[in-house]
Amino acid sequence: MSPIEFITGQIPNLSHFRVWGSKCFVLEPRGEHRKDWHPKSVVGFFLKLSVEPIGYEVWVPELQGVVTAVNVVFDESIPDPGLEYHESLERHDSPFSLPKW
Repeated sequence: MSPIEFITGQIPNLSHFRVWGSKCFVLEPRGEHRKDWHPKSVVGFFLKLSVEPIGYEVWVPELQGVVTAVNVVFDESIPDPGLEYHESLERHDSPFSLPKW
């Protein structure tokens, strides 16, 4: 039971929360889209919500850095330990501490 639920008796809406470390896609601004087969997004991993500036902080291995963006699509499925998800984190200098499976 959350503190809000204890005080007010109403269950809080947690649908806007995201899974930490989930794979996500940061979309490029629409004005920068090209008409050819150029990718429209970059793959990253969700770190946290950002307050200043407002958005999501995403670690992008391609850029080796953190990007703050609003237009983000999340893939919150739980990966298998043997899939490319963990391999891609280990290949780069990742801010994540990976559990040993």
